[in-house]
Formats: sequence, C-alpha cells, structure tokens
Amino acid sequence: ASDARADFLLGKQLSVQVDFPDHNTSTTPVIFTANGTNNVNLSGGNIVNVDMIVSDTTIEFIYKQAAFFNPASFNGYVIKAISPDIPAFTALTVDPATTMAGFTNSRLSFTANTLDINVQGLSSSMGTILKLDLVVAPNAVPEPSSIVMAGVGGLGVLAAVRRRRRRRRACV
Repeated sequence: ASDARADFLLGKQLSVQVDFPDHNTSTTPVIFTANGTNNVNLSGGNIVNVDMIVSDTTIEFIYKQAAFFNPASFNGYVIKAISPDIPAFTALTVDPATTMAGFTNSRLSFTANTLDINVQGLSSSMGTILKLDLVVAPNAVPEPSSIVMAGVGGLGVLAAVRRRRRRRRACV
C-alpha cells in the first residue's frame, strides 16, 4: 500500500522515456505534469502504444495493443522527478491491480529521483494494466519525544544560566 501524501506527485513535473536494449539507448523524454487523469501516450516508431496515468502515489500503464517486449539488459520505462520539491522515492511495488503476467517487484528499481520499470521478455495484450505503488520519504515532523527532549534541554540551559548569575551576585 502506498503512503497517502497530497503533496507527493500531483502538480509536479516528471519525465518518462523508453530505454531499449539498455540504459544507453533512450527515446526522447516526455515531460509532463502529474494530475491523476492525464494520459501520457508513449508510442511511435518501435514503441508499444501505451497510456501512462500518474496520480499522487501510483503510476499506471494501460496497454493499447498486444506486444512482446524483446529480451535485453533493459527494455522498459525510466521515470524521473523533474520538480525539485518531489520527496525522495523510498519504495516502489507492484499494485494488485496489475494484469501483466510475470511482472514482479524484481523488475523494479529506483533511486531517490528515478524509477526503472523493466518489462523485457514479457508481453501485453490490449487492456493489460501495469500499476505501481510509490512510497516516499515522510514529511519531516518531529516526534513528540523529540520535542520533549528539546524542551528539557532548553530548561537545563536556562537553569545553568540562572545558577551562574546567582553565583556571580553572591561573590560581589
């Protein structure tokens, strides 16, 4: 399951490209703004006709034709965070709605701002769905115990300053 974050991808810019037969050979990246309803169509040349829909914490590919993805070191999609305010990706998993036979988490890899989705050796038919769930770094919210510790530390500093002032007054 994905971490619900209203500020993760919606309204942010991403790019997607197809890499085949490895990461050194890529299509021109398509830059888009995620809005949960836009269909980013990846097609043309030797590229399979597929729509990609990016919501706040999911990426869904809906295949528009039957296809076989040739075996290679990499044959798939590379999605990159373009907007600088996108939190780091911390997990990427296959959603249960996925209907692409043979697609497992082992075909996914990611860094803080790049997702690799390798479909090499698999096939799709019209209507095949490949849906992924994203988890991102949580918002920086201090834990209550951290706030208490900071408060106790601050009180300790104040007590030490007060004690020092009393000692100086007593010596004068």
